[in-house]
Amino acid sequence: MSRPPDEVPGYELLGTIHEGDGASVYRARERATGRACALKVLRTREASSPAEAERQRRFLEEGRRLLGFSHPNVVEAFDIGSSEGCAWIAQELVEGPSLQQLLDAQGGPLPLDAALGVASQLGRALEALAQADIVHRDIAPSNVIVSAAGVAKLCDFGASFESGVAERLSHGRVPAGTVDFMSPEQVEGDAAPSPKGDVYGLGATLYRCLAGRTPHSGSTLFARLRSIVHDAPPDLRELNPEVPDPVAALVARLMERDPDDRPISQDAAPFVLRAAQALGLARAPDWERAPLVALLQRTGARASGEEPLVEPGLVVRLRGTDRTIERLLAVGDVMEVGRSAESAVSLPYGWISRRHARLERRPDGVWLVDLGSANGSTVNRARVKEPVRLQGGDLLAFGKSRFEVSIAESSDQERGCLLCGQALAQDEAGVCRRCRRDAESDVVAAEDRIVAALQQSGFEVGPRLGGRGGLRRYTARSRGKTYLVSAIEVGPRAAEAFAAESQQARELEHPALWPVLRVEAHRGVLFVVGPEPDGPTLEGLVDQQGPLSPAATTRLGRELADALDHAAARGVVHALVRPELVLVSPDRRARLLDVGLSPALLEAARAPVETGGAPLPLYEAPEVTAARLVTPRAQVYALGATLSFALTGNPVAELVAGERRDLLPLTMVSGVPRQIAYLLACATSPDPADRPPTPAALRNALDALIAEAQESRRRPAVVPEEDVLDEDELTRPIELDDLPPEILFDP
Repeated sequence: MSRPPDEVPGYELLGTIHEGDGASVYRARERATGRACALKVLRTREASSPAEAERQRRFLEEGRRLLGFSHPNVVEAFDIGSSEGCAWIAQELVEGPSLQQLLDAQGGPLPLDAALGVASQLGRALEALAQADIVHRDIAPSNVIVSAAGVAKLCDFGASFESGVAERLSHGRVPAGTVDFMSPEQVEGDAAPSPKGDVYGLGATLYRCLAGRTPHSGSTLFARLRSIVHDAPPDLRELNPEVPDPVAALVARLMERDPDDRPISQDAAPFVLRAAQALGLARAPDWERAPLVALLQRTGARASGEEPLVEPGLVVRLRGTDRTIERLLAVGDVMEVGRSAESAVSLPYGWISRRHARLERRPDGVWLVDLGSANGSTVNRARVKEPVRLQGGDLLAFGKSRFEVSIAESSDQERGCLLCGQALAQDEAGVCRRCRRDAESDVVAAEDRIVAALQQSGFEVGPRLGGRGGLRRYTARSRGKTYLVSAIEVGPRAAEAFAAESQQARELEHPALWPVLRVEAHRGVLFVVGPEPDGPTLEGLVDQQGPLSPAATTRLGRELADALDHAAARGVVHALVRPELVLVSPDRRARLLDVGLSPALLEAARAPVETGGAPLPLYEAPEVTAARLVTPRAQVYALGATLSFALTGNPVAELVAGERRDLLPLTMVSGVPRQIAYLLACATSPDPADRPPTPAALRNALDALIAEAQESRRRPAVVPEEDVLDEDELTRPIELDDLPPEILFDP
């Protein structure tokens, strides 16, 4: 969550309404008048850069144009301003849920009269905006607020201060699942923004209201962008047979791929009205608003900041070193922990008894009961003999398995699919079955197109190598030689641009960087060609042979840190690091893939959202939202997380149903040498200030550990008593003072 600005002159911030990657909206009070308002604050990036100055200028220019604009179906703006570090637009505060929240509460398509009522109101708003020469650019259910009186108001001209999809992509502004309301010409960037793009957004929003799902599918950003440009959405009547033919035809016309085939903004509302009249839905004066009022009352939809209407259960989360266990417990529920596969939580370790312990939800909280286990259960290192009531922050241990306890009230918020937004069934995790099927189809279709493009470029394509990112990797032969080819389908324009921006990768030479021989584009596919791999990825090696030794891990980390420092000295600062990007030779030497490629390409190649119930390992720092935002401290985190995986076989964080979950630090893992555990725990601290400042500093710290180990081999084989790990030593907080002076993080 982003940090609110320290001060916005003239306004008192009262709370957060919405957080976006570009701008955040806060509930605020105008000090001079006491008027409540919604304060939209532009989040700054590199404040002194010309690009950021231009972005703020466009943001404020859009605000100025809105200052003189008034319409019942558009949120009014009444003040703009800027100060050091931020710019803002003060807007009318509308109490009510967004259309997206109303759809979530409905859990399916909206009634026909309510959907047409929204579309008619938005159509009139678009007509007025077009007459004022204002283009919204971001018509979507999340940018429509529905008041208690059933008035739909267009808000958040969010994309208007970004120059286009290329800029929004490079800043991480268009994640999969939110691009479905963009027009084809907006995706391709062929023309200046026009009201016809807003008409398409209106049609896509009406489609979402009537189908109960978004118009386009795909498990990755580029799969969806490609679908918008090249594919028509599924026929509405196939998804919802209750949609009348005239309404389906209206939506299809609003969403024509060619802007010239769409109605002009001035005709959108009359077309919707004509369809409603033909169906007998527009007889009453309040026909647009009354169905929305009834829907609000029936669903209980509310703005996200309101209190839940029912008494919540308790979410119990046990954060461990290799997994996070989470359960929603109502009064009377129990959660048994044991080695048996029949236990609610199965921990298949020798120190866990078949039935080890049980968590019980009682009226006064969550209690831990040991079931007579052989190795015992402890809370804050005290052996559990009688039931113990758990508190947030308690350190819980079942034998050698350690967990940190957190307990929170459930929001009882309905879970939505991460790709289409539809409500999930109880047995679905993260992504609904339909999107999972679509994602599998996308993978197969994209694979076929990529292989065909490589074959046309003269490659004999071999088996695909493993990996979860957007770049697919193959061994391929050309002119009698074998290569490692990394390929991604991004479209003709993006492929050409990414290829041009990635040529610097060919100039980087370092023993721990995988050489790039050439970068080319063909038929919308970009491919990066390097030598034949001489070993597996670090991920594959650990999966096949188990974790590396501390000595091998330290040496591998030292090589990679030196390679990142080498790249940074040549202006390459956006490299990503994770186990699947590290190739390991038979003599345990490391080489890092993809260094020097375009930041926008790296963003496209970041791992897509998980489409199954299994957690997706994370190796990026918590503050990183886009590849271009990778800083030296974020690289230190990624390298530290990769080395932690090499040493233990476990990630330091996971993505579960779209939510990041950090695991316990390495200092809580039994058997890891103290100094490397402390160093890697510091490197993977959620607070960037706790990490070594640069890869060079981490390299120096690893050098010190290597020197210390070499020196220890020359000493007599006697372990001083103070160096023996005990329980207190293993679980106490990380202190930098525990490390020798030469491991301080001065580069």
